Amino acid sequence: MFSEVKSAMQKPTRKYTYREVDESEVISALEDLFVIRPQTLRNICKHFVSELTLGLKEDGHTLKMIPSYVTRRPTGKETGSYLALDLGGTNFRVCEVYL
Repeated sequence: MFSEVKSAMQKPTRKYTYREVDESEVISALEDLFVIRPQTLRNICKHFVSELTLGLKEDGHTLKMIPSYVTRRPTGKETGSYLALDLGGTNFRVCEVYL
């Protein structure tokens, strides 16, 4: 994929003036650089999911994952006091919620 982008990039030249360049062709060529073909996208998704799975299974894997211990979806009938924990990249937030 990156080789396609690299081959599409050319050194800038000054042999044309702005009036001689068809803007729609230039825009179309730029848009084509950002198109991901369906099979390529499927391959990316498959690889990403496999990395997520490995991150949950192996300690020290490059993609660190913390298992979620949520066992079911909320029903809306929950009552009581709950702790909500947010473990962000640099912050750790704790919130007590009363339902």
